Amino acid sequence: MITIQRLNNPTIVLNSLSFVNTSLPILSEYATVNAFLDNDKSGKLALERLKKEGLNVRDCSHYYPNSKDFNDHLMNNHIT
Repeated sequence: MITIQRLNNPTIVLNSLSFVNTSLPILSEYATVNAFLDNDKSGKLALERLKKEGLNVRDCSHYYPNSKDFNDHLMNNHIT
């Protein structure tokens, strides 16, 4: 059985890594950014970009190590 822990904080869904730059002003308002980015080179580069901007970023991709991204993980495990 898979347990999902709820995050009790604001959530911003980018839907595309191309929105990383435009989201920086909003993300910089938060003490911590929980990043559920793609598990590929582009996702890792975006994570590094956020860190280089001085954001306190938590890489949450360890929640879905065998999936392309978090949505893929949810769909493959029939989590709704």
